[in-house]
Amino acid sequence: MIANKAPYTLVILCMTILAGVASAIGCGSSQSGPPRFQVSGKANFDGNPIPGGEILFVPDASEGNRGTATLLEIKDGQYTTEDGNGLIGGAYKIEISGFSQDAGTDVDGEVIVKPLFRTYSMQNLFPIEDTQFDIEVPKNRRR
Repeated sequence: MIANKAPYTLVILCMTILAGVASAIGCGSSQSGPPRFQVSGKANFDGNPIPGGEILFVPDASEGNRGTATLLEIKDGQYTTEDGNGLIGGAYKIEISGFSQDAGTDVDGEVIVKPLFRTYSMQNLFPIEDTQFDIEVPKNRRR
């Protein structure tokens, strides 16, 4: 009998731990800490929209910014934060990666992406309000 109860006990224990972690992290759109602001814009490489990629916003602690990092997707040369997942304002280090989707598919049918350029790094001081921030990766960053 005890051997049959062990899997159920393990499931209940895992669900209890998961519920505790979820409540500690928080769920839904309410966030503690400073308010976050919407950031959106265009992302171009050599004057053309970046077809796909990522932008990583990392708070610059050396400038006193203690916020959390935010990773955004670039799609068709555009990016935007989701509600409640923006930036707090202040100094940020930014890394941009861009990909081309013309490299075909792998054996599982997944699209193979090819880097358009070496990761581009920059810095910016964001206002404490919603803002439009366009990015132009220079041609000399070509792979």
